[in-house]
Amino acid sequence: NPRAGDDNHVVVVTLLDGVGTVPSRVTLGLLGQMLGQLAYNELRTKQQLGYVVHAGEVLISNVQAVSTVVQGATADADAMEAAVDRLYFEDMGAHLDNLTEDDFQSFRRSYRQQLMHPPLGHGEEFGHFWSPILTNITCNGLRNEMLWFLDEALTGKQLLVDTWSGLVRPGGARQKVVIKYFPDRVPERPSREASDAAWRERGISDADRRQ
Repeated sequence: NPRAGDDNHVVVVTLLDGVGTVPSRVTLGLLGQMLGQLAYNELRTKQQLGYVVHAGEVLISNVQAVSTVVQGATADADAMEAAVDRLYFEDMGAHLDNLTEDDFQSFRRSYRQQLMHPPLGHGEEFGHFWSPILTNITCNGLRNEMLWFLDEALTGKQLLVDTWSGLVRPGGARQKVVIKYFPDRVPERPSREASDAAWRERGISDADRRQ
């Protein structure tokens, strides 16, 4: 932790998906909304791992990802990483399995309103048009394409279930980036056995840990 005297641990756990497309922007946008609510409920409210918990879909240049940030002093960053992995591997999948049609439509309407929201003020308008240029997107009608996909193609939750499953269990090497801050000093890297024990305590399977 670069702040002297700060006793907080911080972890950022990011899963990279790939270069964004119209379908992936919509599906990961919706999944990001759900993940944000679930992360706050699980990691902050229930487990009280930190007073700062944020999660959702992020865009790094033109590469899409989902990311979770936890900051707090009740657990170290290694334990926080295991908790976030539990959120990704177990909790989010269960949440999608139990998602009702009414809840799905509610998230869908909310995301549609977000896409339809016009820029307000000069700053927002500049960002609205500069973002596609900055990320080398040549389609100025991107939002219209996303709206079409949301209205015509994403009519049920199964595509969200499949997208999330492909992100956390891709069938090959998972593209995961982890950043950690520790107070005072950086401890020695945990042994493989210690890491396995921490993941196992969170209910993460051996297959998921090894991927």
